[in-house]
Amino acid sequence: ENINLIKQFSRTYLYNHPRIQSMSSQAQKTIKALFHFFTTNYDKIPQAFRENDKDSHERVVSDYIAGMTDRFANQVYASISKNSN
Repeated sequence: ENINLIKQFSRTYLYNHPRIQSMSSQAQKTIKALFHFFTTNYDKIPQAFRENDKDSHERVVSDYIAGMTDRFANQVYASISKNSN
């Protein structure tokens, strides 16, 4: 019973909190934009990440984005968004 109370609390006040939902939506938007940018501008990925020829471009892009910190991903997103306008 206690575990169910904890699960309900977590769902209500953590996972479904409007601020968390907003952050999650923004993170998805950022990742999708980064993926699109780097798959269409593959040469913008550092050479060290592009060295593995056996992986597809999509895999290399995914791995590159996955290795980004939140701060760096947001900085790159802001930069590409500014340059696309």
